[in-house]
Amino acid sequence: MHFDRISPSAVRSVRQQDFLKVWLRLYSQTGQLPVLSTFEPSRFDNEKPELMIYDVVHKDSDIRYPATFAGDRLIEAYGFSAVGHDLQDILSPMVWKHVEPLYDTCVTRGMPVYSAFTVTDLAGSAVTYERLLLPFGENGVVQQMMASIKSISEDGRFVNSLLMRPSGHDPQYSIRGIVDHDAPPLQPAQASNADDVIEI
Repeated sequence: MHFDRISPSAVRSVRQQDFLKVWLRLYSQTGQLPVLSTFEPSRFDNEKPELMIYDVVHKDSDIRYPATFAGDRLIEAYGFSAVGHDLQDILSPMVWKHVEPLYDTCVTRGMPVYSAFTVTDLAGSAVTYERLLLPFGENGVVQQMMASIKSISEDGRFVNSLLMRPSGHDPQYSIRGIVDHDAPPLQPAQASNADDVIEI
């Protein structure tokens, strides 16, 4: 799976941009991975419904992602809570084959990974799904990961329930990249409306 080198300006959601700015500031202060306990963006509690947090466990040649926190809106979108389970054990193989390269790249590169792709909801509307992965750890080893996930439809309204169902899951990616603050912008940055979606 190909990943571009992208500027922070490629991240469209204003709130995800805020998360990324805090992560990059912590990273620049030490030149090391931030520790999760030091990550304190503004309005953090407001964002929790759209957050996932995982431990990162290396087992032989595999990387496991046991979930330690799942936001309510993501539980609704996937149809279950991942907390207490390894992510790859509860996602369908159809969904996991698209997700795994994003998570593994974030861990192996030790840098934020951003992606945006389109799926269809239960009513057939196209929904853009924006995922920002942030790595945390010590001594250059990623030990935790946070996923901020935003969804938006050009129609303004969409069905969030079972949005990430495995049946017919065929995401069409518009961007998939490793965030590098020195990278030139791919395109003019535009704030996404993903922070103000209305769901049915």
